Amino acid sequence: MPALVETEGLTKRYKNLPVLENVSLTIEEGSIVGLLGPNGAGKSTLIQCILGLLAYEGQCRTLGRDPRRFRHRLMENTTYVPDQLCLPLWLTVEQLIQFMRSIHPRFSETQARRFLNQTEIKCSSRLYKLSKGMLVQLHLALALATDSQLLILDEPTLGLDVTRRKEFWKQVINDYSDGKRTLLIATHLIPEVEHLISHLILIHHGRIALNQSMDSVLENYQSVLALPGQIEALRTLKPIKEQEMFGRRVFLFEGRSPRELAPYGEIHQPPLTDIFEAVTQRDPS
Repeated sequence: MPALVETEGLTKRYKNLPVLENVSLTIEEGSIVGLLGPNGAGKSTLIQCILGLLAYEGQCRTLGRDPRRFRHRLMENTTYVPDQLCLPLWLTVEQLIQFMRSIHPRFSETQARRFLNQTEIKCSSRLYKLSKGMLVQLHLALALATDSQLLILDEPTLGLDVTRRKEFWKQVINDYSDGKRTLLIATHLIPEVEHLISHLILIHHGRIALNQSMDSVLENYQSVLALPGQIEALRTLKPIKEQEMFGRRVFLFEGRSPRELAPYGEIHQPPLTDIFEAVTQRDPS
């Protein structure tokens, strides 16, 4: 698959304080990438560099171009939903739909109305009268109605209740799992997207902590619920994390096969939150 986004040694500083350090990654066409990490990890800053919205050190190419020099061309094939809503609140929903149709050649009015028909949003309503959750739904409907090669969502479900979140992710996957379009999701809500993504990028303190396909993650990380009497034996296998759960010891391993670990306890696939905590807290040595 060709690469839609490539960075090498990308670094961003604010007043000599590094926000991103030596970030090198590749996002392939047709993938659904989770850019995951806690608030303040550098997710939004990295996205803004990828889109040419911020200056940076190092190399970056988005859709085959330098985003700082060709940002206007880049945005013709990219849709970006930032973590802060930026809609013209004085317009009605209908006026906003017509505005989008007039400025973006890939915007589908039919698609936008189809998405909005699944909500309680009325086209006659002015945006400033909508609730925060409705504004989020509207913003996402406009984004999904734009047939872009690359869709970037930064904390997209903040402000939505659990039911709306599930509906949103179902719609996103239905639209972006065709293998042709690419989706980059930045969020700190790791459990919400771990079963949706095809590639995982964990970012912590501005550095890439883990960058693997989900197939590799499933293969490389195993969790063991220890059998009685096997705790010390498991410790000799050098787990990257150990914790107590329901009165039993649970060990997380990297690079150990299920067959190798099976004699010592019950094998489970660990949640990404456990993997993230382990790879960001272990001793660098």
